[in-house]
Amino acid sequence: MRPHSPFLTGCLLLALLAAVGTALPAQSPGFTRASAAPTAPSTPGMSVEEIMDRSLESSERNMRIAEDYAWRETRVFRRLDKHGAVKDQDSKTYDVTMIEGKEYERLVMEDGEPLPPEKERKEQEKLDKEVAKLQNESASDRAKRLKKDRQEKEEREEMFRAIPKAFDIRFEGEEQVEGRPAWILHATPRKGYKPTSRQTNWLTKMGGRIWVDKQSFIWLKAEVETLETLSFGLVLARVGKGSTMQFEQQLVNGEVWVPRRTEVHFDARLGLVAKLRGVAEVMYSNYQKFSADSTIVSTEIADSSQ
Repeated sequence: MRPHSPFLTGCLLLALLAAVGTALPAQSPGFTRASAAPTAPSTPGMSVEEIMDRSLESSERNMRIAEDYAWRETRVFRRLDKHGAVKDQDSKTYDVTMIEGKEYERLVMEDGEPLPPEKERKEQEKLDKEVAKLQNESASDRAKRLKKDRQEKEEREEMFRAIPKAFDIRFEGEEQVEGRPAWILHATPRKGYKPTSRQTNWLTKMGGRIWVDKQSFIWLKAEVETLETLSFGLVLARVGKGSTMQFEQQLVNGEVWVPRRTEVHFDARLGLVAKLRGVAEVMYSNYQKFSADSTIVSTEIADSSQ
C-alpha cells in the first residue's frame, strides 16, 4: 500500500526519483544539510564506472537487508499558489511494515494529532484484513502474487542497472556528508542512449548529482531535477520540467542504510484539466528490525560518521 490522496502526483514523482537516486545542481531549493565546501576535482583512485558498479552492488545488498525493517513515515503535503506561496498543507503519519516483501501501512496520525479511537480501530482492522488475506491466500493466488512481485522487482532492477548506460557521469569532487567522506558524481542524460522500457525512458528526462560514501559505496544523498515533462500511467498524470527532489539516508544498526528525509518540489497536471503545484515531504523514523516471528529485535540508529 502506498501514499493516498492528496499525495498522488507528488508521490508518483517521489516513487520514481527515490528508485533512481540520481541528482540535480546543488543550488536547487530544499533541505540539504550544511557541509564543508567540496574539494577541487581530483582523481578518486578508481574510475567513475568502478565507483558506480560498486555502488549499485552495495545498494542491491542494502535493499535486501532493508526488507527486515519496519518504520514510521510522516508525509507532509503543501499546496502552493501561482506565486509559490503556501495555500494550505496537511500531513499523515503511517506505521509501515514489510511482510513477504510487501509494504503494509497503518495510519496513526493526521496533522500531528493521534487518530480518534474509532478511526484508529478501523485502521487496525484494515491492516489486519490485508495481512489475513496474505496469510490465507491459496497456492494459485500466492503464485500469481509472487510472479507479479518478481516482475515489478525486475522492472526496478532494470531501471537501476540502466543508470550507468543512460547517463554520462563525471567525478566532480569530494565532500563530507555528516562526517563521512563522499565522492560527488554529476549525471547528465547520455546522447544516443536507447531506452528499452517506459521506466528507462524516464531516465532520459532527468539528471543531477549523487554523493557516494567512500566506505560503503552507498548513496548518502542525492538531488534530482526533471529536464523534460514526465508522464505516468493511464491517469495521464504529468510532472513538469524543473520539478526537483532531494533525499538523504541514515545508517541504522550499523548494517543498513535507510531513508531519512525526501522532499519533492513539483508542478504537475492530472488528466486534461487539474493542475497541482506543491511540495511533498516525507520524513522517516522509528526504524525497527523484526525477526521471523515479527518481534522487534533492535531499533538503534547508528552514528553515520562511523
